[in-house]
Amino acid sequence: MRELYRRKHSEDTRDLIDILQEPGLTENAIASPERIDDLLPRKPSNRLHKVNNRALIIDNEDGTYHTIARDKAAAEEVSAWTISEIERVGRVTTDFGLTLDNVITGKEFGLRVLRQVENQGIIQREAKNEFEKQVSADLTQITNSVLSNQEIMFAKPDESFEYDVLLPIANQFIVDVEVKDHEIVREETHLNFDNMKQRIISVPLDKARRISAVAIVVTKGFPRDKLNQLKELGTSRSVVLLDESGYKTEIERFILRVLLRRAGIPRRIFTSRPAQVRSIV
Repeated sequence: MRELYRRKHSEDTRDLIDILQEPGLTENAIASPERIDDLLPRKPSNRLHKVNNRALIIDNEDGTYHTIARDKAAAEEVSAWTISEIERVGRVTTDFGLTLDNVITGKEFGLRVLRQVENQGIIQREAKNEFEKQVSADLTQITNSVLSNQEIMFAKPDESFEYDVLLPIANQFIVDVEVKDHEIVREETHLNFDNMKQRIISVPLDKARRISAVAIVVTKGFPRDKLNQLKELGTSRSVVLLDESGYKTEIERFILRVLLRRAGIPRRIFTSRPAQVRSIV
């Protein structure tokens, strides 16, 4: 069984290199062959599938799947083909009393994931500044499940939060990206560090916990010493702070690691930075 597992792991590694054209990814995101015997599961995962040398499909075994490709066009092409195949099979199974109601993707899927959280309603709001618009646009290059400026109203307790950018990637996997421009935060907090800590760390954490999400804060214009202090505080509270210069790549890496781990593919303990993944839908 272990030999079968080693062989499947090697195949998955080769497929990732072929599709993403990023050898560094496998060196850092997936466990090396030498460590396979130390890792679980002990049986191979059959949930990673290569399609037409264009993309990889991860079967989440919960009625959902993800398409991973080097660029957005390839991901959308393979996703469209997959949907057409699902619908074709659905027409066949109708004769046996099995009916396919619908195939949902992108924002529609994201809203479905959000509605799994107990709430009273969701309202679309407008971006508050240009930096929010920029972050939202950049993240649409990673995934088509991007929901910007969603105000969610909760019943118990009675409260509401507006979320800058939500990435409902999968069932029970939501990334909450909050956007903070130092010029705006400085005016609102009057240069008081405790107030700034509240705005940058505590509030995003509270909001993310409300929807069982991972909290990521993208910052712009913060002095390096102040940002380092905030990052240290964020790390102690499981809030990830990213600078405007590299946030897109870091979020790509994080999503890929989680998706591979959920698919049962052993991940490496990170000692260096993995390569970039281009598009996940």
